[in-house]
Amino acid sequence: MLSPLIDNEFWLFAVAYYTPEKEQILLALQDDYGLDCCWLLFCVWLSQNNKVLPLPEDNPVYQHIKGWNKQIIEPIRRVRQRLKVPVVKYAITQGYKLRQQIKHLELWAENRFMYWLYCSADCYMETSEDKALLRHNIDCYIKHYAGLSTINRKLKKQLEQWLVLVH
Repeated sequence: MLSPLIDNEFWLFAVAYYTPEKEQILLALQDDYGLDCCWLLFCVWLSQNNKVLPLPEDNPVYQHIKGWNKQIIEPIRRVRQRLKVPVVKYAITQGYKLRQQIKHLELWAENRFMYWLYCSADCYMETSEDKALLRHNIDCYIKHYAGLSTINRKLKKQLEQWLVLVH
């Protein structure tokens, strides 16, 4: 049995923030470009708390958690997504039940990841309120954590749509 979800300021922010309109754009950024919703939400939360996302080599927690998404969350997500369409008709009920259990496991894994991100924020540099801070944090995440060297027009447009919703 999984332990309960861990509540913290970042988790509560993310749960409240994740409206259907924002979810659609965030999932498109994740599915189409490999950006991680947890990290994008973390960039917003950090910005609202006037904190600067450090480069990975300056992030004390990053080395410990960097494999969690690739090795744990993403494989769970792929299995859950494969269960959207049952293999055979008589497996619909059992497939749905299994998908719900896997969805809960994915949420649990994301909750742990977000808790570790939250704990790391105490070490981040604070700055005065700056409207460019959110863009800086997102740019830092995309370039240094997600490893995207270029941002094409479609990605830029989706990011701009999402940024409009953030404010």
